[in-house]
Amino acid sequence: MAGLQVAKKTSLGRAKSNAPENRRGEMLDVAARIFSKHGFDGTSIRDIAKEVGVQPSSLYYFFKSKEDLFEAVYEKGVDEIIFVVEKAITKSGAKSDNPWMKLEAASVGHLEALLSSDDYNTLVANIVPKGTGDFDERLIRHRDVYEKIFVDLVKDLPLPPRTNRTLLRLTILGALNGVVNWYRPGAASPTAIAKKIVQMFRLPLDPAKKAEV
Repeated sequence: MAGLQVAKKTSLGRAKSNAPENRRGEMLDVAARIFSKHGFDGTSIRDIAKEVGVQPSSLYYFFKSKEDLFEAVYEKGVDEIIFVVEKAITKSGAKSDNPWMKLEAASVGHLEALLSSDDYNTLVANIVPKGTGDFDERLIRHRDVYEKIFVDLVKDLPLPPRTNRTLLRLTILGALNGVVNWYRPGAASPTAIAKKIVQMFRLPLDPAKKAEV
């Protein structure tokens, strides 16, 4: 019986220790939903606190400012997209080492993540930090961690000499991100659209692909 009592105490201790983290996660989820709908300027700490069912001071216990809260939401959104894209690359990499195929797989994962109904992904898709202030610079650092995946993928592509790889990467990502503005469910799937976008760039740049055609 004594052992059982100890086990119960240990379990209760874990539950108590996880409580603050659970509350923080709830705050992030609510903030993601409201920020993604109303944007940074259209959302207040009071709005989020009301939705969570706490006083604004409770949010300030976890986050020093609205900027810190938004950054935490943005970081989680970026992390979620990284997970999806890396999973897609790994799955593809098991079948082929072709760098174009890996880029295609990453693009599929990227677009599928952006077009999901997830509040975090929606926020990341709609917010484009410009780097004009400290707050934007903080967001850019998180975005750059993600874009490093595409930097490496484009670096491995067999491209014609003097191809501007930076411009190619930004153009491909821009094309993928732009789908969010016009995509309507029921037509072509995100997978098909992402593959077509990559193929549009690959055809004139990859000699092997030209030979297939």
